[in-house]
Amino acid sequence: TVLDELGLAEAIEWQAREFQKLTGIKCELDLNFTDKNLSQGVKTAIFRILQECLTNITRHAAATKVKIKLKNGGEML
Repeated sequence: TVLDELGLAEAIEWQAREFQKLTGIKCELDLNFTDKNLSQGVKTAIFRILQECLTNITRHAAATKVKIKLKNGGEML
């Protein structure tokens, strides 16, 4: 729902804020991309991958900070 209502960048920002609130682990964002050519399925997959990464960090890492970086690079994201 968040992804559908806000878009990918804003959904990532929201997820990072929620993660910080729940875990106390600081999130640093570096989002420099456009998602205008991405299908909804790809946007959903990226968001779900982010959620799984954050879950794994919580369970398996002794992290004090997380950096989330997403950028366009030619034909890649």
